[in-house]
Amino acid sequence: TIGFDFYGSSKYNFHVDGSTDADKMFIRRGTTNVANFAFNGDISFYEDTGTTAKFYWDASTERLGIGTTSPANALEISTDGTDQLNLNRADSSINTDNTIAAIVASADDPSANKLGAKIGFTAGSSWSANDYRTNIIFSNDASGTMKERMRIDSSGNVGIGTDDPQHKLHVKSTAHDEPIALFEADTGQGGDVSVRLQGGGFSGVTPNPDEIYIEFNDMADPTN
Repeated sequence: TIGFDFYGSSKYNFHVDGSTDADKMFIRRGTTNVANFAFNGDISFYEDTGTTAKFYWDASTERLGIGTTSPANALEISTDGTDQLNLNRADSSINTDNTIAAIVASADDPSANKLGAKIGFTAGSSWSANDYRTNIIFSNDASGTMKERMRIDSSGNVGIGTDDPQHKLHVKSTAHDEPIALFEADTGQGGDVSVRLQGGGFSGVTPNPDEIYIEFNDMADPTN
C-alpha cells in the first residue's frame, strides 16, 4: 500500500507498506531502474543501465556495499581493479608539510572517539606540475598523545624513530642502554642468523663489491 499523510500546510509523510519481496518501491527512469527500496530496509542504487546495483545498503547486517550487493564488512568497496578509494584535499595550493589526507583508528572507550592509531599523508614539498611529493607517516597513541613511529618520506627513505631519515633505512633510538634492532631465527632449538651489509662498485671494468657478512651458526650455543 502507498499512503500520503498531510500535517498542516507544509508537513507531509509518504510511506510504502509491505511484508514480502514483492512489496518494493522502485524509482525508474522510463523502464530503467534507478533505485530500489525493499520492505526489509535494503536499499539499492543502480548504475546507468539499471541492471546492477552498485550502491547497496544491507539493513539486516548493517553493512554498506559499493560495487557489491554482499558486503562482508561494515563497508566494502569492490571494483574491477581500479583504485578503490581516493582521499582528496580540496585545496588548490598545497605547501610543504600540509596534511593531504589521513586514516584514523578510534574507539569509544573510555569516551567517544579516542584515537588509537593513524596513517597520515603530508606534502614533502610545495606541489607543482608533475611534482607531488608526499610523506607517509605511521603513528599510534603514547599516553594520550599521537606519536610518530615510522615514516616513508617523499624520496623513499624509511625512518623509524626519526622524522628526517637520511638513508634508505634510518633507525634512531634515544635509549642508550638497549639494542636498536633484534634479528631472531624461530627454528626451535637453534638455527642460523646472518646479517649482510653489501655494496657494489667498479675498479676500472672489474666489479669490486664491498661486503661485511656476520653469521651466528648456532643460536642454542652462545659460544659457537
